[in-house]
Amino acid sequence: MQRVKKLATKFLPILISAGLLFFIIYYTEPPQSWNQASTLQILGLLLPLLVLATFIANLFINYLPRSFIIGLGIMILFVLKSLDILNFLTTPAIILTTIVSFYFFKKPKFTRVTKIPKLKHFKI
Repeated sequence: MQRVKKLATKFLPILISAGLLFFIIYYTEPPQSWNQASTLQILGLLLPLLVLATFIANLFINYLPRSFIIGLGIMILFVLKSLDILNFLTTPAIILTTIVSFYFFKKPKFTRVTKIPKLKHFKI
């Protein structure tokens, strides 16, 4: 029962963000080109895609800040590819920046919590 609950908490955000992305793609009218797209159309596509990439990465990493960094790196590559700016110089730079940022955010190490002694009330 505990294992099913743990799997449900990991897959539920993925299913919700994938459903939201599908809903936006299905019901939003696509623009003629990337340059003609409104800000709402661009954000409506990229934000659910970023959330989906973050939660999929979180399946394997189990630490949300690092997963967000990976999702953000994927999104930057996706946007540059859609603008046709991605080349052999920008791709390694983005991948290297993502890896360095990934290792910059370390997982916190949990330490043993000690109880704080109760303070005595002093009368003056």
